[in-house]
Amino acid sequence: MIASNRKAITLAGELDPVTEDLLIGQTAELEKFQWFMRAHFEG
Repeated sequence: MIASNRKAITLAGELDPVTEDLLIGQTAELEKFQWFMRAHFEG
């Protein structure tokens, strides 16, 4: 999902900066959640 969001960020950057910004925020939250889950399972 994160990889898909990154591709969408690239495409949106060319078309609509507001959508790009929303996707960047969403991706940041997904990455934070992914980090949390990895830390939880590894710890």
